[in-house]
Amino acid sequence: MPPEWTLLTVTLQAFRGRLDHARWRPEAGLTTVEWVVLIAVAVSIAIAVGAAIRSRIIDKANTIPLG
Repeated sequence: MPPEWTLLTVTLQAFRGRLDHARWRPEAGLTTVEWVVLIAVAVSIAIAVGAAIRSRIIDKANTIPLG
């Protein structure tokens, strides 16, 4: 498994744990700042995954001989 996927997996597990904690314990709910930070992390992860996929597609496309 590439290192970026390991980091992504760990980050998503921490993200999910925090959301589950807030969901099941109403007295420990998330503040607005925490929501903003969590959303920013989720967006960053989505951008990173998209960039990695795009990079691999472009690299593979560049290896196709055009004749």
